[in-house]
Amino acid sequence: MQKNFLILSCADSNRFSADINHKQYADNHSTEYQFHTVTRLSNPFFIKPYCVFQALSQGYENILCIDDDAFFINQAWDFREIFSNYRQDLIVTRGRKKKSGTTLFNAGVMFIKNTENIKLLFKKVCNISFKELEKNWKKDWGPLEGNEQPRLIYLTQ
Repeated sequence: MQKNFLILSCADSNRFSADINHKQYADNHSTEYQFHTVTRLSNPFFIKPYCVFQALSQGYENILCIDDDAFFINQAWDFREIFSNYRQDLIVTRGRKKKSGTTLFNAGVMFIKNTENIKLLFKKVCNISFKELEKNWKKDWGPLEGNEQPRLIYLTQ
């Protein structure tokens, strides 16, 4: 069964109570919302890929995955426009500048379309070793930091 839109957030714990803001935004746009915390995962550092893959398996066509430290400031902005304005399977923004450099993209806010390629991508993320990343990482992708973000960058490049 296909479900049109989902706003998804997940974390190791509910650190910032952003789920309140996310739920309010989802309700304002008549959209389903899910917030997950770590429970019985083989690798809790990969909660985001696990949750995204689960949502894809549940049949959601379009998923806005937003970190638990990001908030909706403009409640009137309609996230669904991104899905209708872009045909790519994965829509992300450029990474933020840090002392160590700028990552190719930011996995903190991702617009994800449910395709076979995307399912495969999120299934593979958790299986990439750090050793493989180090061996194949390109400097123009930015600093090799984080858990799922560098793996997503590597797999999409």
